Amino acid sequence: MSRITAIKKKEKTIFISGGSSGLGREAVKQFLSENHTVVFTGRSIERIQETITWVNPSQDERQRLYGIVLDLESLTSIRETVKTFKSLGISSLDVLLNNAARTTVNLEYVAETTKVEKTIFANTIGPWYLTLLLIPSLHPGSRILFVTSELHNPKTNAPMSSAMSTKEIQDPDLFDKLNGKGQPYSALPYYSISKLADVWITYLFAKKFPDFSVNTFCPGLVPTTGLNRQQSWLFLAFFRYILSRFPGAITEHQSVTEYMYYATSDELEGVTGTYFTHGKQSESSERSKNMEEAARFWNLACEICSTPEHTITTPL
Repeated sequence: MSRITAIKKKEKTIFISGGSSGLGREAVKQFLSENHTVVFTGRSIERIQETITWVNPSQDERQRLYGIVLDLESLTSIRETVKTFKSLGISSLDVLLNNAARTTVNLEYVAETTKVEKTIFANTIGPWYLTLLLIPSLHPGSRILFVTSELHNPKTNAPMSSAMSTKEIQDPDLFDKLNGKGQPYSALPYYSISKLADVWITYLFAKKFPDFSVNTFCPGLVPTTGLNRQQSWLFLAFFRYILSRFPGAITEHQSVTEYMYYATSDELEGVTGTYFTHGKQSESSERSKNMEEAARFWNLACEICSTPEHTITTPL
C-alpha cells in the first residue's frame, strides 16, 4: 500500500524528461495543475506539440509550460537541450525528474559508443550526463529523482519477474557484457541492468552532491505506458490488456501521484540516497549497494561522455 500523505503546495520549477508520453505526460499534467512550472522533454517538436494539446492547459498554465526536444540516445542532443533550457531564463530548478526510459528489441548501439548497448545508454548514461550538465542550474535543497524498477532486483516478486532471466543481472562478469555481445540478446535483462545502474548513479550523486536530495523510485506496474513501444504488437497487446488485470497493476494517474509525493512532499525534505517503492522507503538490491561496482559504472559513463574531471578515484 502506498503511504502518500502530505504534498507540499509551494510552487516549484520541475524539469521532467520523457514528458511526451506515458507517465511523463501524465506527470506534466498533474504538476501543472498544482501551479508548478514544468519544463518537459520529447523526442521531437511534433511530440511536444501533441503533448501540449493533450494537456490542454489554461492560459495561465500555458505560461508555466515549456517543451524542449531531447534525444537521450545522443550526447549532442543532451548538450543542446541543456543549452535551450538555459536560454529560457529560468533562474534555477527545484526538481530534476529523470523519467525517460525505453527498451530495445534487438541489439543496437548509439552513434557515439559501442561500450554499452542502446538501452543502457538511453536509460542510464544519457540521464547521468543530463543530470551532470544541469547541476549548475540546481540550488541547495533541489531534488534529483531517477525512475528505476523493481526489476533491478533479482529477488523481486514484481509481476513478470518470474518470466525474466536473472542470470544476467547477477553475472559477476556483468561489466564485460554491457555491450550485449557474445550471447543471444534479450531486451528485458538489459532493461533490468539499466535500472540497476540507475540505482548506482543515484547513490553516487547523493554522495558527491550532498547539498541536493537525490533519490530513486520504482513507479510500480503501469502496463499502459509507452516503455515497450519498440516491441511487437502481440507483446504490446499482452502488456496493455492482459497485464493490466494483474494484481498490483496501477494506472498512470495512480503512479504519478507518487511522482508528486517524491518531488514535492515536505516529508522528504533533506532525504537523500534512498530507494522508494509505493511511496515508502525500501531496500534496493544487494548488488545496488556495491559502491565499487557503482563507481566502476560511473567512471564508464565519464569515459563515454568525455568527462574525466568527474572520475571517481577514491571511495566515497
